[in-house]
Amino acid sequence: MVALAALLLSVASLSVSTQSSPAGADGAAGAPGGFDPDKISYVLGPDVKVGATGSKNAYAYCPDGSVITGGGYSSLLAGIAFSASTPDRTGWHVIAFNQSGTPTTFNAFAVCVSP
Repeated sequence: MVALAALLLSVASLSVSTQSSPAGADGAAGAPGGFDPDKISYVLGPDVKVGATGSKNAYAYCPDGSVITGGGYSSLLAGIAFSASTPDRTGWHVIAFNQSGTPTTFNAFAVCVSP
């Protein structure tokens, strides 16, 4: 215990310098970057009709030359079960199962970025 008290006293008596070193020279400029919202496009695929207990695929395709970065699906009916919502090479693919007993429509959407 005495050793701990001695250690605490010696740490408390240390002085801390608040002086800072002079700043160094500026580095070389980096490549231009940043976020350009004009390069992003949101694509809503066509309405896909699915029967009361049916299953359908929906696609949303990115414009030529752009790359898929995300996507998903939309439906106004709560009884739709989506078994897949995934990117493919050119857009977004969704598989839906209608469990509601009522015919409905749904869509896939894609979020794309151009170079």
